[in-house]
Amino acid sequence: MREDQQGIARRCMLRQPRLAVYRWAVVSGALMGMSNACSSYEELGPTETTSTTGAGGQSGVGGSHAGGGPNPPASGGSAGLGTGAASGKDGSGGSTTGGVAGMGGARVDSGVGIGDASNDIGPGTEGGRSDAGSDTEGDSTEGGPGARDALFDGDSDAIAPDASPPAGCGMTVATVTDYGAYGPFVPMTVNSTGPDGQYTMFRPQNLGENGFKHPPVTWGNGITTTPALYPALLSTIASHGFVIIASNSATVNAQLMTSGLDWLIAQNTASGDLQGKLDPSCAVSIGYSLGGGAAVDTGKHASVVTTVSFHGLQGTAELLHGPLLLFTGTADNFVSAAQYVTPTFNRSTVQTFYGTLTGADHLRPLGDAGDERAPAVAWLRLWAYGDKDARKFFYGDDCTLCKTPWTGPQRKNWR
Repeated sequence: MREDQQGIARRCMLRQPRLAVYRWAVVSGALMGMSNACSSYEELGPTETTSTTGAGGQSGVGGSHAGGGPNPPASGGSAGLGTGAASGKDGSGGSTTGGVAGMGGARVDSGVGIGDASNDIGPGTEGGRSDAGSDTEGDSTEGGPGARDALFDGDSDAIAPDASPPAGCGMTVATVTDYGAYGPFVPMTVNSTGPDGQYTMFRPQNLGENGFKHPPVTWGNGITTTPALYPALLSTIASHGFVIIASNSATVNAQLMTSGLDWLIAQNTASGDLQGKLDPSCAVSIGYSLGGGAAVDTGKHASVVTTVSFHGLQGTAELLHGPLLLFTGTADNFVSAAQYVTPTFNRSTVQTFYGTLTGADHLRPLGDAGDERAPAVAWLRLWAYGDKDARKFFYGDDCTLCKTPWTGPQRKNWR
């Protein structure tokens, strides 16, 4: 990248350090290739950190903390999340001439967005499933590639508003009214843990109270980022009882995510703080962007009961055996819905919800994930704990993700 562009990136970092680093690295990755972007990111050196204080003490991004309080902690620059464009395009869908190259060299078409028209994928038959391995994005045929349940067209049988909620894995947690806020557990961070000390853990400070068994979670970062860029999101999830192992790799893949999950599950029978405190049969796979695709690939793990992908690359959804939640945004022109997220939806043969947030660009999941945080937590509580109140986000014509600021909701294999 030219020196003048580096100077611009550095000046942006002074205002929004973490966000600017990611934005600069992603854009440079689109122009130079992702491997070069990773080395360029490292050359920038460490970014400044912002400490926050919670009821349990003081925390710095990437450092250990046991901060409490009803809301996720602040992380430097998070107020600017979701603004601007990750691929050099403006937030309104305009693009530079010719577009930019996407991950893996694939070109991201300029101006790609999804809205209400995303309901027009094809007629889909009620109960129909996509063929394993199909990448079909066009019209679906009965029983053929891309077939899916009828969407939000008044077909009450398809949307199943009165369906029984999932039973969960057996554990229950205290009810909440705000799924985007901290849950009943005080979270903490453990650095340099996991296989070879190359992982970060986000977990409840007190484990196993009253015999509680915590669901183990594996997390995948976006390209060029580390877990330190998602403190509020991962701490919020941990505050709802989940123990998260997150690879520190800036080029995470399914192998690293699986290794972390296997290590975490093994701690349930090893001497230490986690011994006897986990539910090995109730694991979760979550990730963003590059890590979102890796999360879907990891979801085939025998212990995984559900998978969540934030703005993720295409994954092998046909291999999943537990439900899938997909997020994208109408302003995400970097990992576009049409090229990456919709193909994953089409490949899925499990119960799947596909949510699209109006105005969200590719950077939305950084920091606290904005409006995507609460439904993600609700989905995890629904499938891990059988939380009946979490159904409102996904079930019925008037579900939370069926209304503004969400648009074009899609479901398949719904029950």
